[in-house]
Amino acid sequence: MLCCIVMMCCMLAARQLNAQIYDVDFNSDVDGTKNGAAGIWTTDVSDCILIPTGAFEVQSGEIIGEDTDGLAVWKTQSIDISSDSPVKFSLDLDDDGGSTGSNDTVFVYYSVDGGTEVLVFKGIGSLASSPTNITSLNISG
Repeated sequence: MLCCIVMMCCMLAARQLNAQIYDVDFNSDVDGTKNGAAGIWTTDVSDCILIPTGAFEVQSGEIIGEDTDGLAVWKTQSIDISSDSPVKFSLDLDDDGGSTGSNDTVFVYYSVDGGTEVLVFKGIGSLASSPTNITSLNISG
């Protein structure tokens, strides 16, 4: 089982068939959505102080993090990849450039079968190239 812990849109594909086995975008989610339908993705803002202007939710077809003042987590449901291994995942991160602080950090991890989280990407401050595509290949489970 693969679990992606990321902060934006995620697509998981089986490498040998190039078939998509999991896809998330936020186009059908209404503004203010904090968790995906049927638990396909969730957010955790328990370490955040979102008062008065902070947010970590869907806005205009994207999930945004603004003034979270703490660690905000976007996480996929567990995805069975046992019959599709190896797989790759891909996601896009974007920085609006307007309010990114020099201490803002984005981490992208994945975990297989509840194991150790594997760091795929770490961005500090503004993303140099925005939008940024993150891809991790040859994940087996």
